[in-house]
Amino acid sequence: MRKVGLLASALSMALLACTAILGDFSVGDGGTTDSGGNDVQTNDVTNDGPGPDVVVDSGPDVQPVKLATCTLDTTSKLTTFSFQNQTQISDGDRTMVLTIQQKNRLFIQSYNNIYYADFNDNDSTATLQQFSFQGQILNSTHVQQGTSGETIFLVWDQNQSSLSTIKWADTPGAAPVVGLTLVSTASLLGGTVSNILPIKGTITALDITNDDYVFAMQYSFDGNTFNLYAGHAQGVPCDANTYRKIDVSGGSDFNAQSISHDQTTMFVWLTPGGNNQSPQGPALLYSIPIGSLTPLGQPRALAPQTGLYAPFAFAAGAPGTTDIAFIEGDLNNPNQTPVMHTQSMQTSALATFDPKNVPGGNVAFPALTFNKGVSHWNPFPSEDEWVGAGRTLNGTGANLLWFDSKGNARAIIAQTDGGGGFPGGLVNSIDMTFQGPPTQVFTNIRVAWTAGQGNQISPKVYSAAGSCTTF
Repeated sequence: MRKVGLLASALSMALLACTAILGDFSVGDGGTTDSGGNDVQTNDVTNDGPGPDVVVDSGPDVQPVKLATCTLDTTSKLTTFSFQNQTQISDGDRTMVLTIQQKNRLFIQSYNNIYYADFNDNDSTATLQQFSFQGQILNSTHVQQGTSGETIFLVWDQNQSSLSTIKWADTPGAAPVVGLTLVSTASLLGGTVSNILPIKGTITALDITNDDYVFAMQYSFDGNTFNLYAGHAQGVPCDANTYRKIDVSGGSDFNAQSISHDQTTMFVWLTPGGNNQSPQGPALLYSIPIGSLTPLGQPRALAPQTGLYAPFAFAAGAPGTTDIAFIEGDLNNPNQTPVMHTQSMQTSALATFDPKNVPGGNVAFPALTFNKGVSHWNPFPSEDEWVGAGRTLNGTGANLLWFDSKGNARAIIAQTDGGGGFPGGLVNSIDMTFQGPPTQVFTNIRVAWTAGQGNQISPKVYSAAGSCTTF
């Protein structure tokens, strides 16, 4: 495994779960825009203390917040999955767990093969089906349009050098189907894509009924630098006018859902680059008109006074809003305690927002979800929930971070011994989802994970339901 400071491998990870909590957590109260008083403009949360801000201080007040304690029911609500045929799952697999009305869903991708299953809360066993379409899942997002909802997967087929979508409607018993092909010909890609650096992508939908998507891709031709492309597909694959090169960067890295939009502009936020080495420099935020796909001037170069910003999830939330989650700190120094920022804000404010005013909480370095992790937002009417999940740095057990869209820490776990029903052995990938909006006693979480040693035949795949005490 590469050292944890290498975001090029760290931020393309797998999702996680809620578990027994480690004491209190600290979160900010909103910075200069809050009503807590005594905030000043010259601030940055990395130097904050629990008291009022002072001139030399830097950011929102950091307040201790009691966290939820979360456990999994691995006795009555554990589902064990099997494959129809002998199947090999790699150490780099991706696991995603979803929920729809009266059903749970599991999606696994490995070795260019994709597997899925619908299952009930009380199913002790379930069989994974193999999807007819091959590819690597780069990103997924759930889109609600009126009374209809769908999960959209962005899929790269390295054999065909094509980019496509898979759609899974929120209908119990429905199977995923092949959706719109976004890039159908290798000539549009601008060159021969190298597999030395990871291929990254992110997608969101303007109109799922009419297959209207905006998306962004990062890939390398030379194994040293990334090319950033943006696309807008409306019912047909892109051409040279609707899939265009935006910029070249020194090995910056996408994470899941690093894209948001309003009706005219898409916003893409990248982690700093490092030519596949330790990241350094500012995090670039691009404003790209959807009609022309020509950036509005130079990207905003966002950086704190020390260290860097690394976006985890940057996604369209409720109409007109964007949910953002990002880390602040020196991610190459495991002795430093980074800050996790989360907030929902108006999309129109993205062109001018200041990251230091986003609420933040200190997260110990070993609890970060860097190792084989992915992060995502779950939207609800009252507030959205952000989850980052991954295995621990040594691969044993699981890491979980859980915040809401108001900057409040819900849970944090670095679990290595199976406490609270969470996996304590070697975890390949892990994800958590919510089966309903949070309440004072939150009983609706779903966790899925794969376990085993490296590459294996017929790996172990599990899912369990869980609950959390009062926040």
